[in-house]
Amino acid sequence: MRTRISLCVLSIMMIFVLCSCSIFSKDPTVATVNGEEIKSSIYGYFLSSLKTQIGNVKTVDGKPAAEYASKLAMEAAVKLYVTAQKAQELGVEFDDAMKAQFDSQISDIKDQAGNDNKYEEFLSKYGLNEDTYELLIKYTLIQNAVKTKVESSYTPEQINEFYNGSMVNVQNILFKITDENNIPLSDDVIAEKKALADDALNRINNGESFSSLKAQYNEDVANTELGYMVSDYSSFVEPFVKASMKLEVGQVSGIVQSSYGYHIIKRFNHVDNSEMFTASQTDILSSMFEKDVSLWIQASDVEYDEDAIKKVEY
Repeated sequence: MRTRISLCVLSIMMIFVLCSCSIFSKDPTVATVNGEEIKSSIYGYFLSSLKTQIGNVKTVDGKPAAEYASKLAMEAAVKLYVTAQKAQELGVEFDDAMKAQFDSQISDIKDQAGNDNKYEEFLSKYGLNEDTYELLIKYTLIQNAVKTKVESSYTPEQINEFYNGSMVNVQNILFKITDENNIPLSDDVIAEKKALADDALNRINNGESFSSLKAQYNEDVANTELGYMVSDYSSFVEPFVKASMKLEVGQVSGIVQSSYGYHIIKRFNHVDNSEMFTASQTDILSSMFEKDVSLWIQASDVEYDEDAIKKVEY
């Protein structure tokens, strides 16, 4: 259950989902990061990508979908710029390997468009120009290289400390309220799911096994027997993270509602669990990197133009 939208990898194919972006005769600045401008087309790319992934739901985690997407899109854009700016300090250069990837992506999209003129025309239909699209590709390649370098720098001691001190192991029973296309179920079905969740929680509180009820009801197909390792920096929706981080070992949450549905979450002891530690390496390193990025952002001078942001249609 990877519940927060992932925006760190830019694919040339994502250009085809940008049809919902506003078309700009100009490209105003929506924010600046340490003096570097983030253009509305860059923000619009992330916003449109999120809209495609969110689907037709009206609210996400208790917020209007447009508000939720706007916040995450701006966070993704700021993160992209901050990590690209951090690259020089970390000794990450736009080297020949990255240049080759860059050229390959540009060549592929030009081939799809037909020729250079049609390429520029194609991009303009989606609120982008050649410069902004190429900046997205370049900065994304740099961001990925920064992530790889930073994660490889963590010592075993640092990884163990973060795993044991900043992460919790949880399992959840999910009662889904959307279908496989992320479209909300009918009100009647959602009400039935809520009633089932309430009944399951009562049974757990009255002594029935969490594991047996999980086997009976859980609709989270990604949730393994080991569960999830969660930190404040994990890529899960906010209600799930907040509820997980509040639990003590052995404690079961109340009903937690997210955009996915109704969760019942239980925390397990992960200390000295070598199987869990091995299985969670990617999540541990990603959480550590996200913590570092959050510190870089806090140390950056970020300014927003709220009027310009509001003009970018969801």
